[in-house]
Amino acid sequence: GDKGEGKNLVESYRYRVLALCALYVAQGLPWGFITITFVTYLAAEGVTAGMLAGLLFWGTLPWTVKFLWGPVIDRFQFAGLGRRRPWIIIAQCGMILSLSTLLFVPNLANDLVLLSGIFFVYNIFTSLQDVSTDALAVDVLKGDEFEKVNSYMFSAKIFGGMIGGAGLGSVIGTIGIRGAVLLQIPILLLIM
Repeated sequence: GDKGEGKNLVESYRYRVLALCALYVAQGLPWGFITITFVTYLAAEGVTAGMLAGLLFWGTLPWTVKFLWGPVIDRFQFAGLGRRRPWIIIAQCGMILSLSTLLFVPNLANDLVLLSGIFFVYNIFTSLQDVSTDALAVDVLKGDEFEKVNSYMFSAKIFGGMIGGAGLGSVIGTIGIRGAVLLQIPILLLIM
């Protein structure tokens, strides 16, 4: 049946699961990096708890209005590119570009206004990817697949968060904070 070796998301259950889980790893990895590794780095650099709370506020704010993305991605389609793929690519590119801007901030611990802006923009794109990926899942999953695949996707996001948090946190002493940022970019490109 459907569990076979189809060539796209509609034909292959395995491909549906792998693609959706990879997209959730792509959300979790930078999220874990920013909320765990990066915040820990900033705290070690002397940034106060109040300033970190402000930074996390701006990074979380786009998630409170992510419901606004649904009508946008449903309304605006790009002929020939698929219903969801363009939005996922736009979101991934935005995530990569906003994460890359951290490489150009001269002193990461001293410019929290700029960092807050970067986190805000980054999470606009991450919330767009979340909604786009969920819409893709609704489009391609069969009725009996939702519960199982949803648990896989949630686990993939947590796994990505573990890589971004504990994984990158454990190598930051060797490669530095910029190295940890740089390491994520090819991973996100590969998933895209």
